[in-house]
Amino acid sequence: MPAATLAMLCACGSSPAASPTPAPPGATATAAPTTPPGPEVQRVDVVASGVGVYQITTIPVALVRNVATRHAATAVQVRFAVLDPAGKPVGGADATIPFIAPGQTMAIAARVEQSGSGLRATATVLGAQWTPAAAVAPLTVDGTTYACGTCRPGPGYGTAAGTLHAAPGVTVSTVTLTAVCYEGDAITGGATSVETVAALPRPVQEPAIVSAVPTRCDLYAAPGSS
Repeated sequence: MPAATLAMLCACGSSPAASPTPAPPGATATAAPTTPPGPEVQRVDVVASGVGVYQITTIPVALVRNVATRHAATAVQVRFAVLDPAGKPVGGADATIPFIAPGQTMAIAARVEQSGSGLRATATVLGAQWTPAAAVAPLTVDGTTYACGTCRPGPGYGTAAGTLHAAPGVTVSTVTLTAVCYEGDAITGGATSVETVAALPRPVQEPAIVSAVPTRCDLYAAPGSS
């Protein structure tokens, strides 16, 4: 085959490579519009409640959770009712949780001068205030242990102890500290007090009134006082 013919065949069997189309002068990439976050539920739910009774002291205890995702609940008002075995109210008390971070579970206890066996307690959240906040617990307590005071079966008292930590950048002067003690999965007592603190971490302890010897106790800390 002549060389000229071969060159023509080769030229016919190939196509020039496509070159990118240049962007118009001054054009910039445009970010996709972001959808603003929708409204959230601002509510504090009661997760569990229970009661510790020893002699003439009754300690109703509640575990609550802030279901909001972008707002902290402050000045959370909790109302306790203490009921006898027949369900009749025999006493009550109010308590306030100063701060619950978004999504955080917190605890609070009150004190009622009431004695009796078979008592139980209910808790109701009456209200709260709301403020924008990150979903980070400002205070935590780890390594919680329980030491019995009345080391025998049945009602009594003891002490829950642990180490209090602050999240980075958090400084506090007072802390609302609550012990929640369990017999199995049921809350069997606890207590709340306000502590003055300085540098953290530091050891903390909370005396607890219990209706039965606990299988475990947890400690919860909220910045501020009720």
